[in-house]
Amino acid sequence: MNSRNKAAIPATKECYEILEETGTLQHIKEHSETVTCVAKEIAERLNQSGKKVDVDLIVAAALLHDATKTRSLKTGEDHAETGAELLRQKGYFEISEIVRQHVRLDCEPSNGKITEAEIVNYADKRVINKDVVGLQERREYIFRRYAGHYIDATELEKIWDDTEKIEKKIFAEMPYGPEKLAEKI
Repeated sequence: MNSRNKAAIPATKECYEILEETGTLQHIKEHSETVTCVAKEIAERLNQSGKKVDVDLIVAAALLHDATKTRSLKTGEDHAETGAELLRQKGYFEISEIVRQHVRLDCEPSNGKITEAEIVNYADKRVINKDVVGLQERREYIFRRYAGHYIDATELEKIWDDTEKIEKKIFAEMPYGPEKLAEKI
């Protein structure tokens, strides 16, 4: 866990205010709430197994990961980048870096420490709308929806390879397998 001023993490109420300010559609809020539940479950279980991840940081980043998604549906902009910029402007620098990486990680997952960015990235890859699903179902959804439109199919393959690595890394430390995650939410 990083030693930092806890004021750098917005309370849940402020996260919702940011989502309101950005005009986030209800179904995107519901998706973000489920991603938050998944990310929090993973973070808390990892901490119980002796890992050290910042649950508060993860919860805020998961809730805000699609803060500019509604706008991006109209503009076609990269909502990970614009969401990160919005949060940087508000002084939430660590959260902005996690939000920026919720679609594409900066670097390939290693066998080292599980990062907050990896947890939020993975949690997002397990949720369709507000349902927790397996990676294969989410992969099919993502490729149908985004391949060739917003993201090149080759890049999506790389993103998905990283997601599978993160899943292995996370669940090597969990008391249950990825197939049980939906039951825990």
